[in-house]
Amino acid sequence: MRYSLSSTGAYNAASASSPYLEYSECNLQNFTQRYNRFDKLCLSSRAEYACKIDYSKFDRTESASNQSVTYRYCQREPFYLCISISDTTLRIEFTGKVLLDDYPQLISYKNIDVCFENINALDVCRIDTASVLNDSRVYACDVIGDIHTSVPLTVLKSPLVIKSNRRWCISESTDFKLRIQNTVITKRNKTAMVIYDKHHEINMADNRMFLSVLKNPPKLLACFKNAIRYELNLKSVACIRKYLQLTDNSLKSVLYSSCDAIANVLDEIFEPSPVDRLCLYASSIKEFKDLLLLAVRHSTCISKCTYGKLQV
Repeated sequence: MRYSLSSTGAYNAASASSPYLEYSECNLQNFTQRYNRFDKLCLSSRAEYACKIDYSKFDRTESASNQSVTYRYCQREPFYLCISISDTTLRIEFTGKVLLDDYPQLISYKNIDVCFENINALDVCRIDTASVLNDSRVYACDVIGDIHTSVPLTVLKSPLVIKSNRRWCISESTDFKLRIQNTVITKRNKTAMVIYDKHHEINMADNRMFLSVLKNPPKLLACFKNAIRYELNLKSVACIRKYLQLTDNSLKSVLYSSCDAIANVLDEIFEPSPVDRLCLYASSIKEFKDLLLLAVRHSTCISKCTYGKLQV
């Protein structure tokens, strides 16, 4: 049986002789982008790259032996930021909301300097942006892929799409959020894929202050309309190197990582049905809705994202 997908997601029977399922124009650009984007970065660098420190805004902590002192600044709103300065080490943690109205762009090699400009604008301390960019390591990050579709997130909860195995399990499931974690025992190898309704999340009470400081909140909200976010949580250097396919965890290496991290992890989590083993080969999909409906109707999943056709 041969099918074609219309722009509305409808399926039409065609020639019975073809082994292919053809599809309309599609768009998976966030999964096939050249470089990964991030909604959270946790960096470690040298203490000397922070100057003009306003110690009145930092909490001071002494070690048990009083031989070292750590200064820590942390804020939750309007965006998360944590700066820790010890005798030798500077640690900085921040989310994509540091970009304010440009938050939909997420953190990337294109705007990392803007992130530090906005951090410096708080007058907590002065970060030497050039030095940090050239001499820092990433010890945790969230890799992001956004898909715009009118299909509700509940579709992804179908047993025809989500398949747990010995390596992955569903740890949280609601109408607006799905969390899948690997089942490894070693903490350094733990990671999670979180799939959630981004428009619903950005409208929650926790984000009211963030929205209040924007120049154009309606424009930002419109960017997330019908957005399903795929968030890959990498909480250790080992996971960063594995899933971003890197030999080191320098900030530049992470920002310029070009592997399809989201799609690769989806391959690990979602396995094709033993009955209908369809493989998706696509470099672009305009309506991800079609892809989800195809997966559900044919008891299969998202597989490799390379150029080609849907083959049985």
